[in-house]
Amino acid sequence: MKKILVVDDEPLNINILVELLKDNYKMMAAKSGKQALKAACSSNRPDLILLDIMMPEMDGYEVCRLLKEDASTKDIPVIFVSAMSETVNETKGFELGAVDYITKPISPSIVKARVHTHLELRSLIDYAQETEKKTRESIEFSSLIQNALLPPDRNISQFFDDYFMVWEPKDIVGGDIYQFIQRDDDCLMFVIDCTGHGVPGAFMTMITKTLIQTVVNESNFNNPALIMQELGRNIKRTLNHDTQDSHNDVGFDGGILYYNKKENKVIYAGAKTPMIYVQNDQLEVFKSDRESVGYKRSDMHFEFTNLEIAIETETSFYIATDGFTDQSGGENKFGYGKKRLSKLIHQNYQKSFPEQKELFMKDLFEYQGECDRYDDITFFGCTVKRSS
Repeated sequence: MKKILVVDDEPLNINILVELLKDNYKMMAAKSGKQALKAACSSNRPDLILLDIMMPEMDGYEVCRLLKEDASTKDIPVIFVSAMSETVNETKGFELGAVDYITKPISPSIVKARVHTHLELRSLIDYAQETEKKTRESIEFSSLIQNALLPPDRNISQFFDDYFMVWEPKDIVGGDIYQFIQRDDDCLMFVIDCTGHGVPGAFMTMITKTLIQTVVNESNFNNPALIMQELGRNIKRTLNHDTQDSHNDVGFDGGILYYNKKENKVIYAGAKTPMIYVQNDQLEVFKSDRESVGYKRSDMHFEFTNLEIAIETETSFYIATDGFTDQSGGENKFGYGKKRLSKLIHQNYQKSFPEQKELFMKDLFEYQGECDRYDDITFFGCTVKRSS
């Protein structure tokens, strides 16, 4: 049975409410504000409090204020009970956290209805909060799993002496992921933006990572465009996108960078994800193909384009998902934009990559201002030097 605490300095008023409600609730009583606070903080904590306003020493307003300031009692619904002849400041009561008022002399039907309503509402809120807590704990644990799927920095640093990686999910888990696969003299870096963010996006990153490990082999390792095409085919087959009764439509945009340090070359293929690079102080943007990967509307047979760059001198490369460039902000709440990012890169590419990372994210944060985060962000930057 739910427990109700009646607080009133008049025993007769307590008896009336106790008799009215005792068949459906476990009743408790307190004859002063101090007794009420003690009862509310006890192990036998009430589920609702019917609180008289006009009491000596400590009135109902003060009792309510103290209850709402205490973390252990702040969620207990408080209904003020007052005589119609008393001067009652209802606004003050609601500002202090009361949920309702009942006037004396009481109407039994009104008392029962309001008590029932607020106890039911509190139960629903408690259930929602407990469900939210369990969901959050589950997602937070999922975040540990998603983080564990990311490649270790020590592997990436074997190929890139100076680099940075930004991976910031909009929510606890995200729909962006990056993957790094290496051999003795060459490697592949994947920067992937899957459909959605949060839990749905995170599921898609798991599928994509698994398919990357399945698709990449000795015959296509140095061909990012072919890998992109085969990923698209496998996503469509895995998620039944090639059937009419498929109810999902997910895929990804992203880029794949291949680097061969022995042959001094980089090859890049992108699906709606440009790559910016700076060589001999000249900034270039490879706009990539305007085709996404794996969606129902995506062409299974689309042939992605490889861009091959010879590393004759030190060259810097940058790949960012659209969570960075599409982030709204500024005076007019427009997207950050590729031109702004390109300009910032050209001005700062000679700095160390940890410095660049801090500078880029600071500029984005300041541009974003009070706008909400738009999407997950993954941003990879590295410099490659010609090897002898």
